[in-house]
Amino acid sequence: MSDSAPLDGSFATVLARRLVARAGVGRTGAQDAARAGEQLLGHLCHNLTRWVGSDGCHALLTRALAGTRPQHRLLEQVRHHAKSADCLTGFAAAAETHPPGDIDDAVVALVAAIAELLGRLVGEEIATQLVDQDAAGVPTPAAVQEESDPSTTTTARGDVP
Repeated sequence: MSDSAPLDGSFATVLARRLVARAGVGRTGAQDAARAGEQLLGHLCHNLTRWVGSDGCHALLTRALAGTRPQHRLLEQVRHHAKSADCLTGFAAAAETHPPGDIDDAVVALVAAIAELLGRLVGEEIATQLVDQDAAGVPTPAAVQEESDPSTTTTARGDVP
């Protein structure tokens, strides 16, 4: 069995496509796609650290990157930084030379590889729960827009200022 998840109808690929679509990766320009992908993967990395520890998360990301780089050359520019707030960097540099669709495909492959590796450890159902739950905190593009629009901000009591 290869280290990377096949981009087919597997649980990992279906899950990855859903999370990437939710995060808005690939919908706009390459830089926006890179930011959304980095944010999704950073949030996933941060939260997975709670479940598998920093060494476990490092092992998952290292193996997932190694398995997906041959099919997605832009991932050669992406680096994993263990125990850092920015656990994955390099998407912005990759966005300079790759279209948003390539970034989307690479993020899907990387998230799918992480989910596939987790699935081998704890089973598909729990892996799906861990990855989907962890990525649920990533704001959607609409939520980011609302946060930047002061007319939609609410106070602690729920009132619009």
